[in-house]
Amino acid sequence: MRSVKEISGAMLLVLYKLQRENPTSLGTAEIIFDLRGNKLQVRMDKKLKQYFQQITDSDNDTYNSVKYLLDKGFIARTKTRGIMGGEFIYGPYVTALGIDIIEGVDRKENNTQKEFGVTFNFNLESLVKIEPTLKAQFGLVNL
Repeated sequence: MRSVKEISGAMLLVLYKLQRENPTSLGTAEIIFDLRGNKLQVRMDKKLKQYFQQITDSDNDTYNSVKYLLDKGFIARTKTRGIMGGEFIYGPYVTALGIDIIEGVDRKENNTQKEFGVTFNFNLESLVKIEPTLKAQFGLVNL
C-alpha cells in the first residue's frame, strides 16, 4: 500500500503535465467530495479521473492526497464551495511552489530533489525526466 505522500506526488505530476500541455485544460476541471453517509465518494470529470484512477482506486486516498496538496500549497483551486455534506473544487491548478519543486527535480537540483523525495516519499536517485520517472515509480500512469 502506497502512502498518501506517494499518491500526492503522482497526482501533482499529473496535474503539472496537464497544465503544461494546455494551461486552460484544468480551468473547468471539477473534483467533488461527497461526505454524506458513512462512506466518502469522489466524483470528478473524465480528464482527471482517467489519470487519478490509475494512481489509486481508493476515494479515501484521493481525498487525503488532494487535501494534502492543497494544504501544502502545491496546488490551489479557482473556486471552492461547501456543498451539503461535501466539498466542490473547481479549476485545480499547480501553484508556483508546485512548479518550483517539480522543475527543480527535473533540472536535478539537489536540494529540490531531496525536498521532493522527503515530501512525497519518492526515490529520485535515477531521475532523468519527470514523465519517465512517474511511469517507473508507479508503472501504471500512461502519460
